Amino acid sequence: MTEYKNLTNKTPLDFLKEISLIPRGSGNEKQIAEHIEKFALDRGYFCVRDEAHNVFIRRNASCGCEGKPSVMFQAHTDMVCEKTADSDHDFLKDPIKLIIDGDIITADGTTLGADDGAGVAMMMALLDKEDLVCPETEFLFTSSEETGMDGIYAFDFSMMKSDRIINLDSEDELDACISCAGGIRTDITIPVTKTALEGTPYKIEVSGLCGGHSGIAIDSGKKSAIKLMGTALDALYAEYPLHLVDIAGGGKDNVIPPCCVSYVVFYDGGDAKVAKSKLTALQNEIKTTLIPEERKSFRITIKKASAEELAALEGKGMLTLKSTSALISAIMLMPQGVTDRTVEDNVVLASSNCGSISINGDNLEMGCLTRACKAYYSEQTVAAISRMAHILGGEAVRRNSYPGWEYVRGSAMQSAYSEACKTVFGKEPDFYTIHAGLECGVIAYNIAQRGGKADIIAIGPNMRLVHSPNEYMELSSLDRLMQVSVRLLSLL
Repeated sequence: MTEYKNLTNKTPLDFLKEISLIPRGSGNEKQIAEHIEKFALDRGYFCVRDEAHNVFIRRNASCGCEGKPSVMFQAHTDMVCEKTADSDHDFLKDPIKLIIDGDIITADGTTLGADDGAGVAMMMALLDKEDLVCPETEFLFTSSEETGMDGIYAFDFSMMKSDRIINLDSEDELDACISCAGGIRTDITIPVTKTALEGTPYKIEVSGLCGGHSGIAIDSGKKSAIKLMGTALDALYAEYPLHLVDIAGGGKDNVIPPCCVSYVVFYDGGDAKVAKSKLTALQNEIKTTLIPEERKSFRITIKKASAEELAALEGKGMLTLKSTSALISAIMLMPQGVTDRTVEDNVVLASSNCGSISINGDNLEMGCLTRACKAYYSEQTVAAISRMAHILGGEAVRRNSYPGWEYVRGSAMQSAYSEACKTVFGKEPDFYTIHAGLECGVIAYNIAQRGGKADIIAIGPNMRLVHSPNEYMELSSLDRLMQVSVRLLSLL
């Protein structure tokens, strides 16, 4: 058995205090990576630090555990850097000033960085524990997770032996995440035909919706302003053909769009008063389908374009009736919301969000993000989007895809974690999925690429208001997570 040196049995809190002295905003992880590397080498561990400032450490199996499969802990070293308006904190050079009040730890005017400083501190404490009973255990500290998971994408996975992974980037003790979504971003471009702008432009606006994260909030019942604009334009066009002059909604494909504006000219003059009455009736009908947070403020309005708006529209021309109809078809046919669920427990497997729409020159442009824990589901949705674009004479181009982590219940890791939780908490955990991207998806993909089958859980201590200056964590929860992790290693 390997004899490691200089082990001090420090607690996770000791290491959290230590790393809080080191600036570690996303993109500024060199110093923290060097610190962790020195920590490992001083204790005699196998350690590799790469150019992306990922740090990989391996601890040999303890006596009696040599024949067991290896396991890996993973956390990211970077933190989100936010501060209060009156704070003069410099995240490039100043340490995080920790404040401990009873069981609560927070920071003075800045983010605490417990996301994912808690995971980093936990891993260092496990490496520093002298009497740890464990199989061969690997520790991966990744960089720049908060700004796109750049670190883990740059990591050389050929070093890693483990198929069993414990991610430490969660925010609720006891409960464990067992699946995350991958994503495919799709840019849709559909050509439109224009004619000279004639007649009176009217502004139609869909407003008062909440918006929200297109993964986590996709199952919340929140509506898309772009989809509701399509509903409004379709309802009008069916009785009063119109020319679309311009449309703009959303802006980010990972956000459910809260508002959308279009400008139209009614064919042959039309009847704006009747159109207004129809939109008011439609607004009231849609309200009955909205969640309470949106119902009160939701509006569909129509009014003549102002002089300032008319000036902005000058020279744009207007779409022909045929192109206007095609644009409405594109919105109506675009998948939005949850597209697949599990039959047994109603877990979201796949979704799609049209996050932006605009007319750029002679093209309608739409941006969409499709999410799924398994590639099959997202591929089916993207295929439907591509077919829609093709039918309308356009194209759909994929970009920035990232892998998901497939939903599986009842794995060996989940069973061992349940046993560890019963020892520490006296009860079994709940397992949940998150419909957003995590580093676990990238890890699971790379394990599959070498022919393995990933068995992953994501756990963490109780922390709240992360990514804000009000971020805080329960210290006793961090201690319990350490106990669970030690017990878990002894069971694996």
